[in-house]
Amino acid sequence: MKIIKLLLIPTILFACTSNPKREKSIQKDESLKDNIENQNYSNRNSIDKVDSVLIPSFEVEIVLSETAKDKLVNSKESIIVFAEFTGEPKDTIGEGLNETGQLMLRSIMVELYSPWIVKFEDFFIPKKLYDRLLNKDFEVSIQVWTGRKTSEYNLLSGDLIYGPISKIKGTRHKLNARLIKE
Repeated sequence: MKIIKLLLIPTILFACTSNPKREKSIQKDESLKDNIENQNYSNRNSIDKVDSVLIPSFEVEIVLSETAKDKLVNSKESIIVFAEFTGEPKDTIGEGLNETGQLMLRSIMVELYSPWIVKFEDFFIPKKLYDRLLNKDFEVSIQVWTGRKTSEYNLLSGDLIYGPISKIKGTRHKLNARLIKE
């Protein structure tokens, strides 16, 4: 349980904090768009599929409060869905480990507008990383925040989806979110 809390704290802080100078520069040079894997792209992977392992597909539906839905639709604000795939490594001394000692397999950011449903499919992780896992049932962590098109700050507070890929795969998961000010 402590490991789960340790994993969630940095990601929550990342989503909820804001650095206006950094975000303004990101918006100016459009580099945020380069880091987002849009769900509409047909080729989402730069990984060689021969030397990789397919992440089982699943869907995430963002269920917004009425106030949040009105705000996002009227302001044409986007939602960023961030998925992170990690696992316990066989060897705890090596590259690719995060601050909690988990092996970082892949992270995916998807920007979407209404309807707020994203399908994670046709994403791969390098086989070299997958082979380093102690348990092949790696962890999935999913959270959301706004795209910061209309405000330099995140507007959403939402649930987290967290669990082993065996429990996440093949299903649609609902993630409830509301405005932070609600």
